[in-house]
Amino acid sequence: MGIGTTTPSKQLTVGGSVENIIQNGGIGNVSQIGTVLSSQSGTVRGSDFIINGKTAYFINSLGSGSNTVDVIDISNPATPSILSSFTVGANASFGAIVKGKYLYVTNFGSNSISIADISNASSSTVVATSTLPASSGPYGIFAMGNLVYITENTSGKLRILDVSDPLKPQTTATITLGGAPSNLAISGNYAYIPIGTTVKIVDISDPYNPFVVNTISG
Repeated sequence: MGIGTTTPSKQLTVGGSVENIIQNGGIGNVSQIGTVLSSQSGTVRGSDFIINGKTAYFINSLGSGSNTVDVIDISNPATPSILSSFTVGANASFGAIVKGKYLYVTNFGSNSISIADISNASSSTVVATSTLPASSGPYGIFAMGNLVYITENTSGKLRILDVSDPLKPQTTATITLGGAPSNLAISGNYAYIPIGTTVKIVDISDPYNPFVVNTISG
């Protein structure tokens, strides 16, 4: 992570609890101003952290058993507080996005997507689960329009879902990329997907017929 530079010399790592609410008073005066602990005890891996307005969502990836999501009020960054917590999939959940009044969470270990209604932050809860093929390993997730894009770390695929009905995602297409894709970014009609030392560029202009247009080697 670079602050005020395009060539950062240090890496920012967040894990265990959310302790990265900071105030920037100049590059030499960055200080922590607030802390909130995970709702879970023991060893907790913070696998994703999403901010939507004055609410944040912290994914507790516990490694075994069911994972959880903490819904956090960050309206006052000095005194963040957990509003609610709910259970998602098992054995590692890595990615999450907010789309409308729903939070979509990829469950790597249970090959599924948890869909939570977050319209009431104090009582957010999972309202649907979309099951993916066995050994898919959903990981990264990105939303654009009525489409959700998911990288499958185990199968090596990109999956495109139509979420016009947000509780019943329907696959429009998959494309095999190879390797173990993790995160992804989308700009315009292209998805950029890092895999090892390469980046696959996928034309997604037709959600029913994506195809690789280029591979950049590191």
